[in-house]
Order: sequence, then structure tokens, then C-alpha cells
Amino acid sequence: MDKIRWSASHFGFQMPVITPDEDHATTQCPERFVDGVTQLMMESPVLLQTSQVTVDETTLVYLLLQKSPLCPFIRTTLDQHSFCRLLKQEIHAWRTNVSTTSHHNNNP
Repeated sequence: MDKIRWSASHFGFQMPVITPDEDHATTQCPERFVDGVTQLMMESPVLLQTSQVTVDETTLVYLLLQKSPLCPFIRTTLDQHSFCRLLKQEIHAWRTNVSTTSHHNNNP
């Protein structure tokens, strides 16, 4: 994970640091919001058209920066046209709802 975070930040992409509350949210979130490689909740999901698996954009950047960029699931070549963006607004809405609900549940 640290290697992915470093590679992404080296090329100007900010990868979020997961706090304990967010880590708990990751275990509670719908599976379709979880990165297929890192198993963390995604911020900016993209669909790898090669394998039809969803990963976060930072994971995609890491994969594309490899010497021979390959889809980690079916080992076919990746390029800048191998993906499409999706789910970002849905994830944001879910995260906001969970945050609001847990905030209300934690207050007596």
C-alpha cells in the first residue's frame, strides 16, 4: 500500500490516508465500493475494461506506471484507454450518510 501511495503522490495524485473510523467504514461499505487490488474503500473508482474489475484511480495510476502495465487480474496490457470512471457520486453519498448516521448514534 505504501508503494502505491508513494507512486501516486510522486505523479501528483493524492491518495487518502485511512483513519480508524474510515477503516471501519471500509469493512461496512458495499463490496462494489472496495478497490479490487488494495481492498480499501475507493475515492475515485475506475472500471478496468480488460477484466471488468473496479479499482481506485490511484491504483490505476500505479499500474499504468509499471514498466509493462498489465491488468493484475487477467494479465493483459493496460493503457490510458483501458478504463472508465464510475460510482464516485454514489460512494460520496454513501460515505456522507454513514458519517451522519454514526455521528448521530455516538451522541447521547
